[in-house]
Order: sequence, then C-alpha cells, then structure tokens
Amino acid sequence: MQRALISILATGLLLSGCIIYETEHIRDRDCIGCEDTGLNLGDDDDDDINIGDDDDDDPNPDDTVPDEPALPNFTLTVTEGEPGDVLLCWIEADETFDFTLIDTVTFVGDISVEDTVIDSDEAMLLLQVDPNATPGTVQVFVEFTDGEAALLDTPFTINESQEGGGGGGGCAPGELDTGCP
Repeated sequence: MQRALISILATGLLLSGCIIYETEHIRDRDCIGCEDTGLNLGDDDDDDINIGDDDDDDPNPDDTVPDEPALPNFTLTVTEGEPGDVLLCWIEADETFDFTLIDTVTFVGDISVEDTVIDSDEAMLLLQVDPNATPGTVQVFVEFTDGEAALLDTPFTINESQEGGGGGGGCAPGELDTGCP
C-alpha cells in the first residue's frame, strides 16, 4: 500500500511541474507552473537556439572587445654613446611597419633628438648626447599619431667619457661632415 501511495505522489509531482527534455532548444513561450525567466530569445520563426555550442568557429567566443594588433618590437641601430657625441641612428622594427605612424621619439635623460627623418620604410634620428651627461641608461619612448606609446626594449646607454673625446660608437662634433655614419 505504501508503494502505491508513493508512486501516486511521485507521478503527481512529475505531472504538475514543467519538464524540459531538450536542453538545446528554448522557446519563448511559458509553460504552466514554470517561473518567468524573462528570456525572450527570438521570434517564433526560429525556435532552435543552441546553448553551449562548442563550435570553435567563433572568433570572439567571450564577446569581448578584440585587442588591437600588437606593435612590433622597436630597437635603435646605435644603443650607446659618450658625453658630447653626435649620433646618427635608425629605429628598426622586427616586422613590417609604417614608420609614418610615429609622432615623436623621446629619450628620458641627457640625450636630445636634434633632427628626425621619417618615411614609411624608416625613421632616422640625429641625437646629441649632452657634454655633461651622467653615465647610465636612458629609456626611449616612441609615441604614435593615435596617442599610443611604446617603450623600446633596449635602453640607450651613456658610457663614461674616454680620453680623446668622441668615439663610443658615434660621431664626435665636427666628424659629421667627414662621412661619419
């Protein structure tokens, strides 16, 4: 008798609730006795809505804003000098890059950019190391026309002055006119 009573109660509970057999289809109609979820997922013409679709063809599965393309790594062709040096160097990129997107190049220290020549294929800088510069490293930033900026991986190094002046991988003042690179 108890088994029959339990079976009747279980059958009654099953019949009074809302049972969804298909987990991959949601309809925008409410069933009797179900809570209103507030979901209205489309019109009646397309009743099939996939939930938990594991297709790998979605380029943005998390619906996040895609990152902008990464900038290439930039380096200088001359990365060291001595106080008083005048240096001619180029900015290089490890991949194809339109250098006209560069707005300014800033050295955070005793180095000034005296002149720049920038075209689509290269960026050339004429640098002046202050004659009273303190030896050490100087960070280099490249600022772009869109307001973004990049820090060069390798800083510029100011070496201690050697006797005879000049040297250090660059041109001493006055050597620029004699074909110093």
